Amino acid sequence: MQTSQIVTCQNCQSLKSLYSQINSSLYLQIKNKWMNQAYNTDICFNSDKFRKLTLYKRILEYRIVNPEYPSSCISDQDLITQITLIINK
Repeated sequence: MQTSQIVTCQNCQSLKSLYSQINSSLYLQIKNKWMNQAYNTDICFNSDKFRKLTLYKRILEYRIVNPEYPSSCISDQDLITQITLIINK
């Protein structure tokens, strides 16, 4: 992840916390997929959730560094809400 910040953001801590939650959720999804393939189990792997989380992870990565990222037409709070819904789904 990039570390330098061009402009200060208002919700940096909550965005960083959400970023780590996305990483954890993606890890669990990948682990479930691997368990399914390696041991022929039926653990849930939601490819749509995985795709959405990967997309939001990239958006958050850039949003943390530069709050004026092109997706900035969506407020931080809306972004946090959308991601939280996907994670808890």
